[in-house]
Amino acid sequence: MLDALKFAFEILIVGVLALPWLVILSRMFASGPGSSLPSYWSVLPKPAQGPVAVAVVIAFGYVAGSAVSRASRDLFNDELLKPLPTEDAIRDAVYQDEYCGQDLIDMDEYLPFFEKPSLSNKSPLSDKSSLSAIHQNLRKQLKQAFCPNQDTPERLDAHIKEMFSLQEGELLLLGQDKVDRLKQYYDQITVLRGAALNGFILFMVCAFGCCGNVRERWPQSRIVKVLALVPAGSLLLYGVWSLSGHFRGLLVRAQNLYGVDHPTLAEVLQRLYGDPPFAELLFVLLGLIGLVVIAKAKKTTSYFRTCIVAATVTVVCFGGWWWTEVMYDFQVVHSQIELHPTPGAASRESGTAPHNGSEN
Repeated sequence: MLDALKFAFEILIVGVLALPWLVILSRMFASGPGSSLPSYWSVLPKPAQGPVAVAVVIAFGYVAGSAVSRASRDLFNDELLKPLPTEDAIRDAVYQDEYCGQDLIDMDEYLPFFEKPSLSNKSPLSDKSSLSAIHQNLRKQLKQAFCPNQDTPERLDAHIKEMFSLQEGELLLLGQDKVDRLKQYYDQITVLRGAALNGFILFMVCAFGCCGNVRERWPQSRIVKVLALVPAGSLLLYGVWSLSGHFRGLLVRAQNLYGVDHPTLAEVLQRLYGDPPFAELLFVLLGLIGLVVIAKAKKTTSYFRTCIVAATVTVVCFGGWWWTEVMYDFQVVHSQIELHPTPGAASRESGTAPHNGSEN
């Protein structure tokens, strides 16, 4: 059991961090003292209540953590997050800085979409001019693939995404003992990204609670009642508008893929399976919850302090996730240089030197 908990440790942490906003939501929607969870334990024998409670907490934490971590990965790589940095935008920036500003050139084994240059029949280390020409060709191809103003943004993003997947996949195949540092970064990304999403949800729930406090304080003012509903209504409308835009994008992709002007519903849904609208549905759900919470506000507690704390936690965790993503991408890029050194470096390590024509 301990090994299983160790395997899912970061998921459980994300699930535990979801408890604050779940508790606040349960209090907001609670209808009375009889709805509290401890009342359900009375049907169990006392000796069994402890183990059952532990099992329920672990199971709930794993389910909640898995859901939040997957939703956070979709949200933090969704176009709705722009102009804030997304996962793809961070990776594009790192790869363009590295491959356009430095001579990381010996990467032809990981570029199946490039035309690989071939050496002459001589040994790869026997002709310096041929080796230099190959390196120059690789530089040119790398710049065409990764550097701005060389191709459309969509093709640049596709090249970088494929390059990253190939490099990351080779590193992971080396085994866990070889990629321990990489796994640490990945676990940190999962926790920080999930914590940022949990903090954002907590902030929005508490912000809706603050609007409910305002509505409760001036119950006779119709203007205040309407204005208190504006944040939740705006979020709901934005989510609906984004959801419609998501489906319009799916329709365009289905048209391009099948070459028809009016694809069938099944063809559009086939595109939906690969790109579910988690981020858009999250905004719609939060907007609906906000409308209910604000309209129901009666003798509610103050949520202002919790709202400030949640906003601070969200900003801090988002910044931590941002920089950890950068460090993870750097680790992937530079690990390839150690796995596949340049021919000159390989010859120095083996104690041999390239043939320069002066030896007999």
